[in-house]
Amino acid sequence: MINNAEFAEILEFLEKNIAQIDIVPADDLMHSLWQKRLAKGEPALTEHEFPVKAAVFLVIEVISSREKIILSSIQAEQLVRGYLAQQSIHADWQQIGIVPENGDIYVHLSCRMALEKMAKLVTSVANLASWDKNECPVCGDSPGFACLEQEVGRRLLVCGACLTQWRYKRIGCAFCKEENPEKLKIVTAEEFPGWLATVCLTCNGYLKTADLRTLSSIPNWYKAVMETLPLDYALTLHKKST
Repeated sequence: MINNAEFAEILEFLEKNIAQIDIVPADDLMHSLWQKRLAKGEPALTEHEFPVKAAVFLVIEVISSREKIILSSIQAEQLVRGYLAQQSIHADWQQIGIVPENGDIYVHLSCRMALEKMAKLVTSVANLASWDKNECPVCGDSPGFACLEQEVGRRLLVCGACLTQWRYKRIGCAFCKEENPEKLKIVTAEEFPGWLATVCLTCNGYLKTADLRTLSSIPNWYKAVMETLPLDYALTLHKKST
């Protein structure tokens, strides 16, 4: 199983490789289409615009580097599309000769980084200022984290898929939109200074939040998933006790 140090090495490798490739060419017609969708209250991207080729490239490169196995573009695309369709691809990894848990991390991070780069292109040309929904304005996914801005503490949601950030109301569940203060709890843990979580008693959802007024820097959201796992366990226990 991949440990935290290896996870960091994979991230660094993928970051270097994604920087070398173009997602899509600059296209005024596409940029206009993204703007029109946002103006209608729709996410800028559709599922058909996911950068599959970029994700395939990353999967091939990371597996070649770490596993010394050369995948064909057809094999890699099957893995990427299976992952995106939320299908189990464990049998595929076993047939290739890769530990399934490790293979899932390779394809997960490859898809995330490809989509993140696509999202950065979208946000470089599209205005998100008027977006007030609890779903990502770029890809439509749910928030994976939140953060409180350094200056005035306004809340930003961080997409769980493409890491796009957008402003959202400070009070209220980011999943079911519950606003009753009695249904919303704030949980903190001494071992995670600068982090808090809003727990919703209506939908049982919770959102880990980085308080940038306290933290010395913006978290690496990829690493934060692993680094804050103990906080997830604490939140699960908290919900069971309420």
